[in-house]
Amino acid sequence: TVLRPNAFFNYLTDHAFADVQKDGRHTVLGDVSHRINPISREDVASFIADCVQNRRGGEFLMGGPDVMTFREIGVLAAKVIGNEQELQIRSIPLWFLRLMAVLLTLVGVFSRSMRCQAALLHWMLYVSTHDGIAPCCGKKRLIDEYKRKYEDYQRENKDN
Repeated sequence: TVLRPNAFFNYLTDHAFADVQKDGRHTVLGDVSHRINPISREDVASFIADCVQNRRGGEFLMGGPDVMTFREIGVLAAKVIGNEQELQIRSIPLWFLRLMAVLLTLVGVFSRSMRCQAALLHWMLYVSTHDGIAPCCGKKRLIDEYKRKYEDYQRENKDN
């Protein structure tokens, strides 16, 4: 069985949510017209258990119930935190990322770490220029994950 989740909540929470919470800023790549439907780890685990229990194999693309642009993900984080009005969204132009990817690829001939950075940039360019919508296999919503994350943050800071 091969599972292909398109994006996990924890990646989006750890990056987009943390940036919005810490700095009130959200960084996007390009024109932000492309969409994704991230899925929770719990939903993926539930799907795996179902595959094992029912002895079902194959290749499965997996996504969550909410289809959003990366801009909407940042706005959602700001809404949960309560600073939607102050949110600053900055966009990195794709031409700049393409230039950096080419330069890192050239330098990568001599440096393994630069090859890894170039590969990451190529992936970021792909994600920024293609929709990443997979069939919905999950029930958990990103807004609920963001609310949980924010409640945890408030609880931690209240104790300190």
